[in-house]
Amino acid sequence: MKYDLLIKDGNVYPLNRILDMGIKDGKIVDLKQGLSPDEAETVIDAKNCTISPAFVDAHMHIDKALTADEDDTTDLLQACIRADHKTHESYMGWDRQAIVDDIVERSSEIIKMCIANGTTAIKTHVLITPDIGFAALDAMDILKEKYKDYITIKTVVPAYDDFLDEWKEYARKGSIDCVGGYPNMEYNEATGNLDYTLAFKKEVDKAFELAKKYDLPVDLHCDESDSDNLSCFLYMIDQTYANQMQGRVTCSHVTGLGSKDIDEAYAADAIARAAKACVNITTMTSCNMYLMDIGRRGPTRVRQLLDCGINVSIASDNIRDPFRPFGNADLLEEGLLTAQLHKFGTKNGLNKIAQMITIFPAANLNLPDYGILPGCNADVVVLDAPDMNEAILSQVKKSYVIKLGKVVAKDGNLV
Repeated sequence: MKYDLLIKDGNVYPLNRILDMGIKDGKIVDLKQGLSPDEAETVIDAKNCTISPAFVDAHMHIDKALTADEDDTTDLLQACIRADHKTHESYMGWDRQAIVDDIVERSSEIIKMCIANGTTAIKTHVLITPDIGFAALDAMDILKEKYKDYITIKTVVPAYDDFLDEWKEYARKGSIDCVGGYPNMEYNEATGNLDYTLAFKKEVDKAFELAKKYDLPVDLHCDESDSDNLSCFLYMIDQTYANQMQGRVTCSHVTGLGSKDIDEAYAADAIARAAKACVNITTMTSCNMYLMDIGRRGPTRVRQLLDCGINVSIASDNIRDPFRPFGNADLLEEGLLTAQLHKFGTKNGLNKIAQMITIFPAANLNLPDYGILPGCNADVVVLDAPDMNEAILSQVKKSYVIKLGKVVAKDGNLV
């Protein structure tokens, strides 16, 4: 067999063995020692490097990216209000095509950052507002096609009542990959605060109803607060059972689990119930930390969730926008911060971090044929480190990023 690409002498994660990887027609076809360079069109020397499944970012907002300004964001409420005002003001008087073009341009920069940093699949939540309608989703359709040879893009789209007919039309034509929403995060005009309990059951029920009708998974921003009330999280778990959607539901954020006021038995029971329902959880460590105010709104309980067997992913969330003026679409960076914050300092701990940017989010996105074994898609990253732990600790260079057997980035630059 003549390989299209042969990667020689790399430490293959998570096998942790020095092996050669033969790739043909976009698939890994051989994984063993002693494969001959003469049998390959192209050879990559991966000596002293790690070969890992490519990274997967399970929660982003690429259509909002690169809109940060000079005003400091002090908490989640201020970020929500500023983001809404910014969208309204920025696009006032623009026609639909101009809005689409702007979102495509900014989102493309983030997609390029993802690819250069070893990510070949993302799930992005799409902005739907009265000011722009479904322009952001139109932009995502363009980006999916434009970058299909470089990265897999999955869209998560909220189903607001005012836009429901249009939402259904986009779902029918395949533009929507996941039902999204913000069921228990509403602005209460009477108090001037975010209310985390208003009418969430109606929104959750609608999300599951649409998911069943269009055969889509669900990913909702859930209990994104410092409240010790986990009612939305628990209700989503109940609906997962009721709709027989185990493994197809993601609760994003769930920062309420980390509330300083939460009862430990209540939290432990919620985590155990989530594990039995096989829900996915995504933690956005850097963004949740940035949006902490004096009252504290930090990330969820990553360690306890993992210990209970829950599929937990680390994700970038917002990048250089009103919610967080930082971020490089780099999951090694997000992983290191998560390791420091949750004290994953051992070899086993860092291995968990590696799983949360590779295997676990791939399961979250239900990526077919993902992995490192023969028969899997050849979506891999070659890291300039002898093992995955060192790659996380030293934030190393991504020497090669490969999508379906093609080199799409080298040394931080797109090919």
